[in-house]
Amino acid sequence: INVLEAARRQDAQVVFSSTGGAIYGECERPAAETAERRPLAPYGTSKLAGEEYLATYNRLYGTSHTALRYGNVYGPRQDPHGEAGVVAIFFGRLARGDAPHVYGDGRQTRDYVYAGDVVEATLAAAG
Repeated sequence: INVLEAARRQDAQVVFSSTGGAIYGECERPAAETAERRPLAPYGTSKLAGEEYLATYNRLYGTSHTALRYGNVYGPRQDPHGEAGVVAIFFGRLARGDAPHVYGDGRQTRDYVYAGDVVEATLAAAG
């Protein structure tokens, strides 16, 4: 809210980096933006709340803030250690001659987006 208030006072636009899927919960298919929102974790709830704050400010104050829903972002210099960044983790393991770990039955699907494309989308949204 502090950022939105500061942006409103300065007549600036906020581009909010939201989430590609965590606000929809578990889905059998890729979720349409009109799908029911059912976050399963605090992360998804916080992203949904951020989007709702933007919408409220846009409605009340005539601002033009926007949210961009990114999937799993991957790209150069992504750390292959840790839990995030499955693309970097897989390639890091392959580069060391190790097999990647696949959890579940391997039929899971995820959306991935290249970091450079995220930058271009964010700059385009910012105008």
